[in-house]
Amino acid sequence: MEVHFLTAKPLRRSRYAYQGMERRGLGRGKVRVTELWLARASTLGLAIPRTAGQVIEMEILPQILVTGIALGVVYGLIGLTFTAIFNASKMLNFAQGDFIMIGAVLAVFTMEEWQIPLLPSLGIIAVATGALGLGLFFLVKPLLEKGELLRATVCTLAISLMVTVFFGLLTRHTILRVRPYWAIPPVHIGSASLSSQYIVLAAVAVALVIGYWGFSNRLSVGRALRATGFDREAGRIIGIPTALMIALAFVISGAMGGLSGSIVAPVNSPSAAMGLPLMIRGFVAIIVGGMGNAYAALVGGVIVGILATTLSAYSSAMVGEVATFLLLLTILIVRPQGIFGKIE
Repeated sequence: MEVHFLTAKPLRRSRYAYQGMERRGLGRGKVRVTELWLARASTLGLAIPRTAGQVIEMEILPQILVTGIALGVVYGLIGLTFTAIFNASKMLNFAQGDFIMIGAVLAVFTMEEWQIPLLPSLGIIAVATGALGLGLFFLVKPLLEKGELLRATVCTLAISLMVTVFFGLLTRHTILRVRPYWAIPPVHIGSASLSSQYIVLAAVAVALVIGYWGFSNRLSVGRALRATGFDREAGRIIGIPTALMIALAFVISGAMGGLSGSIVAPVNSPSAAMGLPLMIRGFVAIIVGGMGNAYAALVGGVIVGILATTLSAYSSAMVGEVATFLLLLTILIVRPQGIFGKIE
């Protein structure tokens, strides 16, 4: 079997390059791989083994699993960004995808347009998205003070739609590009191959999980933040500045979302529309793993990534999408607290 390493290309170009795959890749003993999965893998810079006749065989299962894990790390990292706000206020922030989108778009401006080095750019992005998180807090603060969590959640969804429209006008609805941060060749894992950008992304995700776990469990301010979400009135009685803790949670969530977007930018071409799909997958990941649990987001993301990628490869992209939401529905019915969650 000959292995071709597909380079990162815009989705539209990759899609048409493999448009005839489904028509030609059918037959007994052969596996149909949809053009959408190929386009996604190509966009992410992943290697896809294929024969000269473009018939995908069972031998690519290791590659599919590696791809699923790589995508799962992305979903888990995004799911992790929901955790801070939920732990402090028990509110779901459906504008979280916009922090990711803004971080990715800012990465284009800081590193591509203004030629600012990587580390200062990441600092600028974290500060900017953290400030936007604080702004979001002040917008929903009146609702949170009244305990109207549902209205506050719906408000974040409305804000998300407005932000998406604004950045669509700002970027003229174009797909932007960010060059890879590190010029490292692909990493080979057995017969599978993975873009080195995903190795870096996985390392960043693990670092964020460990950092957030240490913050929320080892530092007094982190424990105060969790106590605020557990019982706000009791927190006020013992002297915890609950409003400040919730504001801090919004800042942390915004900064983590911005950093996640900037790290994801080289493997997922930034655009104004990228936030909502990533937010949905991240939301599914955190629900599957367990809301409020740092490491559960990564585990849930990997489960979602492997499930969606495998079914998309061996059946169709639609089956992969449906299976993802069936998994979400099953978890909500059978174990609503998630795999690692606890009933409070």
